[in-house]
Amino acid sequence: MEKFTLIENGLPCTNGDKVRDKITGFEGVVICISFWLNGCVQINVLSAERDKDGKEVSDWFDQGRIELIKEGVISVDDDENGGPQSSQPSPRKVY
Repeated sequence: MEKFTLIENGLPCTNGDKVRDKITGFEGVVICISFWLNGCVQINVLSAERDKDGKEVSDWFDQGRIELIKEGVISVDDDENGGPQSSQPSPRKVY
């Protein structure tokens, strides 16, 4: 999805933007936007901070809690996306 489409649909940000949670002050980069069946939209934010064990810290927030700090601080080349490769079978089960 292109950025202008997300913003036209009321989202405050897109993947790669730096954002802040209005309630907790948690800051980081948007790494995922999830559109749920019931209409809920949640945004996963990855902090630059690490926990006491050195692991990455991320959390999910409802879209209304997120405010944009800066657009496009991280960008990913489409050729280096790290997702499933087309030659690999899908791990999903069909029910």
